[in-house]
Amino acid sequence: MKPFRRRWIAIAMLGLALDLAAAAQKPQAPAAPPAAAPQPPAAPCPYPQTFPDMPGVCHPYPQPFPKKSNQTTTGCPGKDCKTVIVTGEGIFPRMNPFNYKTFPGNNFLPSVYTDVFDSLGREILNTLPSTPTAPYNLHDGDPQVSPINPKSPEDDLTAIYYEVMCHLPRDLTEDSKEAIEQRCEGKQRKQDDKAVRAALQRALDIIEGNPVPDRAYSGFPLLHFDSLEKVRKAVPIKNEKGEIIGGNVDVHQIWYNQRIESDTAYVDLSPLKPPNVPQGVNPTWTITYTVDVLSRGRDDFSPFAMYMDPQKPTPSMPNPPAMPGIGMDQSFFDMEDGTRTVFKIKMAPVSYFSLVYTWGWRMHPPRAQVMEYASKQICYTGPPPCPPTTPQPQPPPQSAGCPAEYQSLTLPQLEQAVFCQNPNCTSARCGAGEPRFTADGQPTPCEQQKLYAISKIGDLAPEKRMWNAVRDAQKAADQSNWKEVRSLMIDEGLPAFLDWRNRNLLPKKVKDWVVKNVPDYKHSDVMLLYVNNSTYGELTNGAWGRWDPWEHRPKKLRVLVLNGDHFVHSYTIADFGGNRGWENQFRSTVKVAGSGCWFTFGRNWTWLPVGGPVNSYICVAETGGSDGLTPSAHWIDVELNYDPSRRLRFYQFDPFHHDVAIYSVH
Repeated sequence: MKPFRRRWIAIAMLGLALDLAAAAQKPQAPAAPPAAAPQPPAAPCPYPQTFPDMPGVCHPYPQPFPKKSNQTTTGCPGKDCKTVIVTGEGIFPRMNPFNYKTFPGNNFLPSVYTDVFDSLGREILNTLPSTPTAPYNLHDGDPQVSPINPKSPEDDLTAIYYEVMCHLPRDLTEDSKEAIEQRCEGKQRKQDDKAVRAALQRALDIIEGNPVPDRAYSGFPLLHFDSLEKVRKAVPIKNEKGEIIGGNVDVHQIWYNQRIESDTAYVDLSPLKPPNVPQGVNPTWTITYTVDVLSRGRDDFSPFAMYMDPQKPTPSMPNPPAMPGIGMDQSFFDMEDGTRTVFKIKMAPVSYFSLVYTWGWRMHPPRAQVMEYASKQICYTGPPPCPPTTPQPQPPPQSAGCPAEYQSLTLPQLEQAVFCQNPNCTSARCGAGEPRFTADGQPTPCEQQKLYAISKIGDLAPEKRMWNAVRDAQKAADQSNWKEVRSLMIDEGLPAFLDWRNRNLLPKKVKDWVVKNVPDYKHSDVMLLYVNNSTYGELTNGAWGRWDPWEHRPKKLRVLVLNGDHFVHSYTIADFGGNRGWENQFRSTVKVAGSGCWFTFGRNWTWLPVGGPVNSYICVAETGGSDGLTPSAHWIDVELNYDPSRRLRFYQFDPFHHDVAIYSVH
């Protein structure tokens, strides 16, 4: 038997043993906090422990918080921009979760088959994802599956490239007859000017997210200029008395290759909160996902909800801000290429909501997308809510380089500040039925707005380079300059397309720039590029999404963060259980289309050891240089003083523009 297989059998057996030990545990929310008592030196649990013989294990009550990190930022913005972080010490004694002698580590929590509780002692409904008798405990009904056209943007852009090359004049190439026939799929090659122009327009429609007939991805642009449109408001559900008892949010996603694209980046729950409901009413709600899985998108549907934890008032802080709470996989349900699956997932009461991180473990990183709570604010000066002031205060030194005008903005307002040509626009492009051009061929106001929003995307982005190449090729085609069309497709469009296909490597032009201008990059562990309001990442040890050198504390992590967009990004690391503990529940769901014996739901107590909003925001300046081809750079040096979770070492993201600006490392 192979060693890795023995190891996973050991995991399954350990998980099963812990499951059986905990199955009888049914903790009840106490009526009031226990009386003060002498506490041991270790961080105490807020309520009587479910497992009194396991120090540091408070689960399913909140795990203690580590101390906040110490962050120091210098030289920002500028060529010497750097932030040094020393994280707080983890709450568990040092132990290697990867060593066979100490596997799986002491931050691995026993399984408990109840909902979790908040720091006020209240049970949080809909926080138990899976049980031995209900493996899909948070599904509201069975998923509905139907077939769809599996063609993806990648499929169609590949076909378009060959369509253009096949119909260019034959005297433009020195290819052999055999190569021509192969390129044209064995068909007779002939010049067809009309076909070339039509193919280029179809490529532009795909990149811009214009309507594309007979495609499930129609309307989803490759260019991420449309985040300000991705706000979905909850629709209330009322009883026979007209009282709001819940709500639902509809979400549409497409999955293909390394990507998850969604029509929702921000969830507005205001219809389910006061004054729309009485004070003290905190309804549960649902999200209905329509997930279209296209070519090379097969994966398990796995939304990971993160909830906030309200804190007890103290004399010095009568209205304390909520802190990071529990996070959990709400489902793992197998989805095949060429299918549409509709899921309805039950959510915890609205006051707890922070975000949902949907990820695909078969291509992770970078297959991930996030929906944030739309009312979150950017607060440099303290915990939210932060009242607006005039003029806006400058960010503290630890957030040097962060735009002062972002203070007090909600996340959707921040998207408007970046992408709106006119203040507070609600659409980044022309809607259905709106003309894009006037009778004399000039762009209409809504088309001008789209072009402005796209201009904020940096020219280092592979998606923007494809867009530029196609538009230039269209101009050349209009002048029947077929030689220029061919040159643009081969020299500009194709390399950009190949870069776009792989977000686990920096685009070639960016990597060339780094090698030439940042010789110290070899001493980094991760290189992260913000571009196209998204991320491209690369581990300098050549690994694919894993940073195995970190097995226990302390460990130094060095990240070179680059920004190629024409707006400021931010950098944060989230921890899923390394600091505060994580739980796994192994379940076989073969009978109901799951992933078999390695099917796993996880819950963990989350923390933010680096960056805002728990710590100061770390900002990465917009691209520098007049040519727009020079990324800004910000060095991040982290001393990690906690042991990692076996499941995920760290989660990097942009808290200003979360959506698809994510790069997790296992």
